[in-house]
Amino acid sequence: MRLSEDRILVTHTGSLPRPAALTALYARRERGEAVDGAELAAAGREALRAIVAKQAHAGIDVGNNGEQQREGFFLHMRRRLSGLGGSWKRWPRGDIERYPLFKQAFEDAMSRKTAVGNFAPPKVVGEMRYLGSGLIRQECQEFRAVLDELGAGFVEPFLTAPSPGMIASAMRNEY
Repeated sequence: MRLSEDRILVTHTGSLPRPAALTALYARRERGEAVDGAELAAAGREALRAIVAKQAHAGIDVGNNGEQQREGFFLHMRRRLSGLGGSWKRWPRGDIERYPLFKQAFEDAMSRKTAVGNFAPPKVVGEMRYLGSGLIRQECQEFRAVLDELGAGFVEPFLTAPSPGMIASAMRNEY
């Protein structure tokens, strides 16, 4: 990571809003509905191209792929690791639990929204192992291709990766 020597470099946390059509595809797949893999891949690439261009236009210095080709920060790991399966209900968030009116408003808003929720993530049900590097290689190659195509001009690009600690805190271990 480069140092900000003359000014503070602008970045963001990594996950950026996905287009409604892409989110709908992820939500359908999450519900177990059939989703055309080619359609999902094309929608992901188009979202990637759009979000990189948007970051460049906004003046982001350290940009990324916005996690467009993933349904969420750590949920995509079920396609990259063995040993994950089923689901469980995550612990309630204390900041929401303390405010029942806000909790109800939040739940009402979420029930009307098409989204892939991370409140019922997979759990660890067996030994975890990488399933291969194909998906991450493809994600990196497609990001690089869009950066080159658009001449995004980021000081430095990055891709997010959930740490083992994030996986351990977000997924119940029943193994």
